[in-house]
Amino acid sequence: MKDEDVKIINHEIRELEISIEVQEGFFNNLLNSESDWSFIIKLHAFLEAGCTVLITKALGKDELTDVISRLEMSGNDYGKTIFISRLSLLSKGAINYIRKLSMIRNYYVHNLINISLSLEDYVKTMDKNQRDNFVTSIGYDMAEDFKIGELLIRVC
Repeated sequence: MKDEDVKIINHEIRELEISIEVQEGFFNNLLNSESDWSFIIKLHAFLEAGCTVLITKALGKDELTDVISRLEMSGNDYGKTIFISRLSLLSKGAINYIRKLSMIRNYYVHNLINISLSLEDYVKTMDKNQRDNFVTSIGYDMAEDFKIGELLIRVC
């Protein structure tokens, strides 16, 4: 990624942090989360708040923020990702990423036994089809293989 692209992304992240009223560096500090459970929950919350801002800005109706914020994130029939899709606010790949992250978040949050589950161990439980779907969704914009813990995820 070019230095200029990184600067633009960092600027946009900071603008989002300001919009959702979190401290500067919140997004970048996610990688320092005390656990994968915490990382997933915080990342999902950050993206969910960002989706609320995206929708309300696109509609030009800031007064709907409280209503939009209460919509579920990734419902198939309603929710923030449906609004984002129908309003063409993000690419299909980005929407699939959000939906997959929501599934992972739900897996982590709805059973407290998962509080100590690493993301690496979560991925290891997947069969080939589930892992391929995971890579397609989570790594949708990745040009190179990536690691989750010691587990190498092949993008190609």
